[in-house]
Amino acid sequence: MKKEYSILLIGVACSVFPFVGASAQNTSTEDKQYAPWSLKIGGGVGAVNESGKPANKGKDNNYRISAEYNPRYFGFEFGLTHKVFSLDIPPRLEHTYPFQIYQAGYMNAGPNRDVTTAAFYGGPQYNNPLRDRKEFELTFLDIGPTFHIRPGKTFDPYLSIGAGTTGFDRFASYRGFARLGFKLNFDRFFLFTEAEGSTINRFYNRDMRIHYNDYSGMVGIGFHFGGGEGETDSKKEESPEGSASR
Repeated sequence: MKKEYSILLIGVACSVFPFVGASAQNTSTEDKQYAPWSLKIGGGVGAVNESGKPANKGKDNNYRISAEYNPRYFGFEFGLTHKVFSLDIPPRLEHTYPFQIYQAGYMNAGPNRDVTTAAFYGGPQYNNPLRDRKEFELTFLDIGPTFHIRPGKTFDPYLSIGAGTTGFDRFASYRGFARLGFKLNFDRFFLFTEAEGSTINRFYNRDMRIHYNDYSGMVGIGFHFGGGEGETDSKKEESPEGSASR
């Protein structure tokens, strides 16, 4: 999956960059974005596996809404990322321990079998021990800095790193991530695509945490806001005056 996303992004870059270069030659100004704030929303798919257990792997769907403050080259982004995981985990002997305990207690309970049954079916052991490990959802609050290579231009590649958390207690899950993305600016809105790699530290139960490697791709749309109209107009008027003086 990592290779597929890399090939996809390289292909997008190669196809878009010549078009952007030709457009820049035919226009008096290349700047397409003057507002420091942006809001974006997107979705995508990815591949995930448990660290140290390559057989425990699957896919995930990703959805994100975020805001970014980017005055020029360096910015800061924060937002929510929702991930829906679906893993294929081969059954192992330890996965049957809760059922073995129930069977042993039921056979030896005698007249108290009803009490044993109620205790088992009313407790967390009744759930499929693999269900929460194979299919689950996590929502992260992500924050981190961004670096834009061509800020304000029609074609703007960028890098970002950061961290995310699902909460602020001992039951929280955490993640660290790095992203490579491209923005195609159209004045007040833009299109974007990103490739992301992340490591996830998931709270599974009080005695166990599971680590995952997650690689995903995302596409979406965004909007610029926060820049004054007067500032935008003055910047657009500077180019004809400058070219006339030359």
